[in-house]
Amino acid sequence: MNRLSFVGLLVCLVAGLFGGIDIAAAAEGEAPAAEKAPAAEKEPAAEKEPAADSKEPAVDAQEPAADPRETVRETSDALILVIEQGKLYYETDPERFYIEVQNVLGPAIDFKSFARSVMAVHYKRASEAQRTRFAEAFQNGLVRTYAKALLEFSDEQIVVLPETKPPRDPAKQIVKMEVRSSSGKVYPAVYAMRQGDDGVWRIRNIIINGINIGLTYRNQFGSAMKAPENGGDLDRVIDAWAESLTAVEQAAESSDAST
Repeated sequence: MNRLSFVGLLVCLVAGLFGGIDIAAAAEGEAPAAEKAPAAEKEPAAEKEPAADSKEPAVDAQEPAADPRETVRETSDALILVIEQGKLYYETDPERFYIEVQNVLGPAIDFKSFARSVMAVHYKRASEAQRTRFAEAFQNGLVRTYAKALLEFSDEQIVVLPETKPPRDPAKQIVKMEVRSSSGKVYPAVYAMRQGDDGVWRIRNIIINGINIGLTYRNQFGSAMKAPENGGDLDRVIDAWAESLTAVEQAAESSDAST
């Protein structure tokens, strides 16, 4: 089996939540057809959010970036440093690596709104405790998934592309990025960004190599709610979310061990 690429592993881990995982098919970063984003030029699809709790989370003592591309560049640069250092200690202290990745991604991603969009129509009937618990599970899952993929980052180059046309809404912008490998392969990434009331730009959704992560997670959450074994029980689905992530991580690790 081929060694998983950075993008391939990320695609594999994301697509594997709440469903089957085909690590071999994702080894070259190949996106499953069913989860392909419908149009690369459009903003990543996002569920309409309930009016309640619609304010952006406040961030203390953070210097707002005037350009969302600068947020993506700074975050990418910081992650590269974390990767270089993390490869030296991950095997003996993986939790330290996850914490370092969280410290970088935390200010850059609007996890609360991201999670709310994933819950979609189920958000309205969820209690405040369930909303908080899922947001925490979602953040932990996304960070650990991304962190695992980051360890496979080696000779790839990250390039943030310039803006091609003015946005219709100045507070909502699309930032495009490419991950370029030394072999010449190019993996596109699209970030849906929104500027909060505090002036900070945060990521609200991501498309990686054609996979709309927000849409994929939302479909998986909806399917889990309909699954007979869960019976529409939000608590069961939230618990299963974390358990499923662990299973996917173990599958990816087994694949790495067999290469």
